[in-house]
Parts: sequence; C-alpha cells; structure tokens
Amino acid sequence: MDELMERQESLPAVLDGYVQQGQMFLFNAAQNLLQFGRVLTEAKPLVPRGKFEAFVRENFRMSERTAQQYMAVWKRFGGKAQFETVQFSSLQKMLALPEGEEEQFAADHDLKGMTARQVEAAVKQAREEERKSFEKEKAELENRVRRETIAQSKEAILEARKELDDAKSSLAGIAEERAGWGAKQRELERELEAARGGALRANEQARSAIRERDAAISDLEDVSAALTENQQEYDRLQSELLDAKSSAAKGDAEREVSGDLSLPDFCAAVRAFLGEVSQMPYMAGTFAEMVDPGTLRRWDESLTAVEDWAGRARRALNTVEGGIIRGE
Repeated sequence: MDELMERQESLPAVLDGYVQQGQMFLFNAAQNLLQFGRVLTEAKPLVPRGKFEAFVRENFRMSERTAQQYMAVWKRFGGKAQFETVQFSSLQKMLALPEGEEEQFAADHDLKGMTARQVEAAVKQAREEERKSFEKEKAELENRVRRETIAQSKEAILEARKELDDAKSSLAGIAEERAGWGAKQRELERELEAARGGALRANEQARSAIRERDAAISDLEDVSAALTENQQEYDRLQSELLDAKSSAAKGDAEREVSGDLSLPDFCAAVRAFLGEVSQMPYMAGTFAEMVDPGTLRRWDESLTAVEDWAGRARRALNTVEGGIIRGE
C-alpha cells in the first residue's frame, strides 16, 4: 500500500518531465522546419530554371507545392522571435492572414498554447472581421461618394438653371434689339437709296466733266501742234539768218587785213563789244533755266562765231615774234 502511494505521489513530477521534453522537441521541430524553409528559399535561385520540382523531389522526397509552403512560412515568419515557439502547422494556418497582420494577430492570441485547429479558427474569425470591416468601410465610402455626387449634381443643376435663366434674359434682349433693328434697317435702306441716286448723278456729272476735259485737251493739243509748227518755222528762219551772219563774219575774217583797221579802232571796237556782252560769263544760272532748245542753239552758234574769229585773229598775230615771220 505504501509503495502504491509513493508511486502515485511521484507521477506528477514524471509527467512534468515528459511535458518539458515534449515542448523541447516541438520547439526544435518548429525551428528545424523554419530553417528547412530558409534552405529551400536560398537554394532555389541556384537551381537551373524549370528544374526546381525535380530538385526537391529527388533530394527531399516532396512535391514542389509542399516545398513552396515551407518557403512561404519562412518568408512570412522566419527570423521573428514571437513565432519561434509556434507550431509549424499553426504557422501554415496563419498564412491565410492578410499580409502585415501576423504580428498583431500574435499579440492578440496565445499562439504557444493554441492547437493548429484553434489557430485556424482564429484566423478565419480574423479574416471574417477584416471582411466585415472592409465591407463597412466600402459602404461608408460608397455612401460618402453618393452624397458628394448628389451634392455636386444639385449644384450643377442650380448652375445650369442659372445659365438657362441668363440665356432666356439674353434672348429677350436680343429679340427687343431686333425689333429696333427693323426700323433702323428701313431707315438705313432709305438713306442708302438716296445716296445711290446722288452717286448716279455725281457719276453723270463726272462723265460730262471728263468729256469737256477731253474736248479741251484736244483743242489744247491742236493749239500746241500749231505753236510747235510755228516755233519750228521760226527756229528754221532764225538758224538760216545766223548761218548767213556767221558766213559773212567768217568771210570777213578770211579776207586780207586792210590798212583801214588801226589799233585805236580795234581797241575801241573791243571795248565796245566787251561792254555789251561783259555779263555773259556770269549767266550760267540763266542758261540752266532755259528750256527752249532753239534759243540755246542760237546762243551757242553766236558764241562759236566769236570764238572762230578770235582763234583766227590769234593765229594771225602769233605769226610775228620779234620781227621774224613764223610759219604755221
């Protein structure tokens, strides 16, 4: 009897030892599976493209889908202290949580004391709450958008009505202006008709004046032609007279010098000639203003006769130098 009681008293201590051993093995198992996911994650980039399924099947006797789960658990929970003691199966269930909510989920639940089934139920509940929260926010957003849309629609309607009223007012003003335009248009048409009649009369007067001008121009042309003809005849007679005078002067110059021209007579004649024509060298402005070619030609012919006589007289005088007769 005493032996049996002693045995019963020692059972709690033994069980506690088993519990501690089991927890240690579970912790090691969870850590090992997490590290296995890390190994697969780091090895995959080194495996040739398209060969990863064969790699895990040949080396670890598992499918690629199972290997992807290990890798997903490592990427989501590996290296984080709050998940080191959580069962690997529980971590697999927590993959269903929205990205970024696993830490808040771990803070709200005792993951170490929960089974994988309990974790799965908690994950479903969290997702359901997340869905309800999302649906609530979505409904609130839709209601806010609807209210804002209605408000904007009302504002747009009020603005459109205001624009319509302004347009009606403008149309009324235009109609009133058009009513006044009719009378003004008729008045302008009468003024235009009167101006057209005045323009026709002025045009006829202008044509009559043009005809009178053309007749006057024709008469002037006839008079001008007669004057030109008379001037030409006058120029011809004057030219003949000058030619005759020039020939007479030239003949006188070519005659033998008679003893009738004395030095006093020559000097007196020269003084008389220069006294009559002394202003000619200073008449450049007068000659420049002359437009009649016949007058200029007569001046030129008279001066040429004088220059010819002076040249002949100079040559005659130059034949004697120091009492010696020079030949030309």
